[in-house]
Amino acid sequence: MGEVRPFFHRVESLRGIGAVIVAAWHVSGWAVNGVMLLPHMPWPDAGWVQNTIGRIELALLPGHSALMMFFIISGFVLRVSLQYGPQDPAGAAVRFHIARIFRIYPVVMFSMLLAAIVYGWRLPGHDGQPGPPLEVGTFVANLLLLDASLNGTLWAIQVEILMAPVIVALYFVERSRGPLMLLANAVVTSALSFSAGWAFWRPLSHNMFVFVLGMLVPTLGCRLVQGLSPIAARRVLLAVVLALFLTGPIFGFFSRFAALFEGYLAFVLVSLAAYRLDVAGLRFLDRRPVRLLGLSSGSYYVLHMSLLVWIVPLVAVGVPAALSLQVPAIMGPAIIATAMACLAVPALVSYYAIEAPGIALGRVILVGWRRRVSH
Repeated sequence: MGEVRPFFHRVESLRGIGAVIVAAWHVSGWAVNGVMLLPHMPWPDAGWVQNTIGRIELALLPGHSALMMFFIISGFVLRVSLQYGPQDPAGAAVRFHIARIFRIYPVVMFSMLLAAIVYGWRLPGHDGQPGPPLEVGTFVANLLLLDASLNGTLWAIQVEILMAPVIVALYFVERSRGPLMLLANAVVTSALSFSAGWAFWRPLSHNMFVFVLGMLVPTLGCRLVQGLSPIAARRVLLAVVLALFLTGPIFGFFSRFAALFEGYLAFVLVSLAAYRLDVAGLRFLDRRPVRLLGLSSGSYYVLHMSLLVWIVPLVAVGVPAALSLQVPAIMGPAIIATAMACLAVPALVSYYAIEAPGIALGRVILVGWRRRVSH
């Protein structure tokens, strides 16, 4: 289109923070010295004060809100990518899907190989017990994201893959009919999200509306937040962040009502991060460590379950059992925070060693494809 595609570095930083929150939630139920890091069930050897503090700390890990934010960000950045690419449906679809394949699959394949090694070439079982041997067909299916039995958290990446052609189709619907048609789609899919069977796969049925909302960030979201005064923008940011933390505890972590509110709240948060650079409460997203975290957020998310299996026990080596038993509300968060910080290093290495070369290879292939088409 001749225009330079904008880059929303604060949105990328938000994605990095979300990756940390999701990873921290996933390990919060792990045990060190026989004590759960955070009390998904009450700590049996701790008093009511420790358990109350632990429950508050657990509530401060809004893992599902972070996941909804991920999906909003994906819908947003993919919609922007389409806007600054070819505007014929065939050309847009080819460019879009090639870019997505080389953006996602290299690090996913590496993560599946790593998971296979971690679990001794067996499928992960329940309660820490090894599952059945990993068959070649199952391993290949995991490499291709047709299966996520080696790393169950990658169901979210499976949803992103399935949403890719839907996003392309909806983009051209928006181009021909306007953003209100996209808003109508978001409202309908929001209502349908309470049904597990309207799309062919439960996670897709529950989460399609979030991607559609993300696609509305450059249009309706931009207009919404740019119409706010500076004071109103700050107040909205505070209200949205508080609500994202409170929605899960109020409605239940896996409640469909919680997911609905989290999706719309994340829509406002991402819109503020993208289009209100004057909001002081978001300036921490400009700091270099947070930006590096955002840069490596894909690797952080995809690799966290495989790497934390090693990292958490290494961190736990320096934790006396007596402290885990006596002050779990202090030691649990400390272990989680240390493990999350340690994970940032291999995630950044993975970005530069795996993700960035994959993205570059995709661009080379796209250049070759454009030359062949032009001739």
